[in-house]
Amino acid sequence: MKKLLPLLTLLLLALLSCSPAVPAVPALLSADAGEKSVSLSWGTAEGAEFYRIYRADGGTGVFKFIDDTTAGEYTDSCVKGGMTYVYKVCAVAGKNESDGAVSGAVYIYADNERSAAALSVPSITSVTK
Repeated sequence: MKKLLPLLTLLLLALLSCSPAVPAVPALLSADAGEKSVSLSWGTAEGAEFYRIYRADGGTGVFKFIDDTTAGEYTDSCVKGGMTYVYKVCAVAGKNESDGAVSGAVYIYADNERSAAALSVPSITSVTK
């Protein structure tokens, strides 16, 4: 038994050293507001197995998990008009998660704001010399 313990210790250390390293931070996160969604895109991160997406509502600064994806893009269609959102995307490998790339603030117009803006645009009805 005394001879087996050092071998088991070496085996355990070898297994622990095989866990993936913390991946790089995703590059150039952009967030574009649509009518009722936000489209995110980012550059791939070296060592990433997938990406974890977080959202902070209303400028609170508190990020909450919304989804995982293996793609370098994501569309969030669970947004509400009249709200501001900020996104964070982290690269994940095994149990290791990178620091996040953070987007700028994205504002989703409420339906009544969009129609009010359309009504306030002047139109040309005639041209005179």
